[in-house]
Amino acid sequence: MNQFSNSIYFGLEQEIAKFRSFQAASSAFGRMQLVGPDIIKFVPQNKSEKKLKLGLLALVHGNEILGLPIVNTLMQALLDGNFVIDYEVIFGLGNLQAAYENKRYVLKDLNRCFGLTEITCYEEKRAREIQDCMLNEVDYLIDLHQTVQSAPG
Repeated sequence: MNQFSNSIYFGLEQEIAKFRSFQAASSAFGRMQLVGPDIIKFVPQNKSEKKLKLGLLALVHGNEILGLPIVNTLMQALLDGNFVIDYEVIFGLGNLQAAYENKRYVLKDLNRCFGLTEITCYEEKRAREIQDCMLNEVDYLIDLHQTVQSAPG
């Protein structure tokens, strides 16, 4: 087993807790606002009239966990003013259940569940939440996947 084959190595629970701790954080540069289950919007202090909204999504595949610390780092950097933007950014976590189980998905690939009308499993429910609270709100979405290093499972 290498260091990348176990999500616990990365402190998955601590990273999820850190993500959730941002849901009501604020600073002189902006504020975070919970807009859906594990979906948080950054609203800059000096918001321009631009209607642009950017989305960043991590954990679409549960065993591709490297996007989570990236999202957490970006959220902290926005609050710290390490880079200043004048538009909203929505951050979301995808398949948490699969992440906890260290699997790509539990019953269905989350990427294949968007746009469905019938909801029969966790992934379909989560896709609907992400769609309603995030995808329908952003102009551009960056979906963070783990491609350089093999994912466990």
